[in-house]
Amino acid sequence: MGPDTLQPFLACANQFGKGLFVLCRTSNPGATWLQDKKIGEHSVSDHLAELIGRLAEEYRHSSSLSSIGAVIGATVPKEGRRLRRMLAHSVILAPGLGAQGGDATAIHALRGGSPADLCFCVSRIDAHW
Repeated sequence: MGPDTLQPFLACANQFGKGLFVLCRTSNPGATWLQDKKIGEHSVSDHLAELIGRLAEEYRHSSSLSSIGAVIGATVPKEGRRLRRMLAHSVILAPGLGAQGGDATAIHALRGGSPADLCFCVSRIDAHW
């Protein structure tokens, strides 16, 4: 699927003053199968972050943050730090804290320059967290 498949969703979100999160580098263990594959010198998730970053600039209104955000798992802080640099104006939704393996280092890696640019969720908690 190419960027054109996002256009109807972008148009709808823009029309109704809503936002859109696009999967970039997810937290599930099988994500590496596709999202870490290299296309040239960059991974699929790098290409997605670059696309989401461009869309965020295009759909950015007067605030510093765009209504176009990215899903980046809290389980991949190293990748997340790299991807965050391409997403300066996007909110990042970071699943995977807790039982899935994400921890506080991910929060610091995914944080950008705005107090509202990171949203994380914990859907499962184990006894050790």
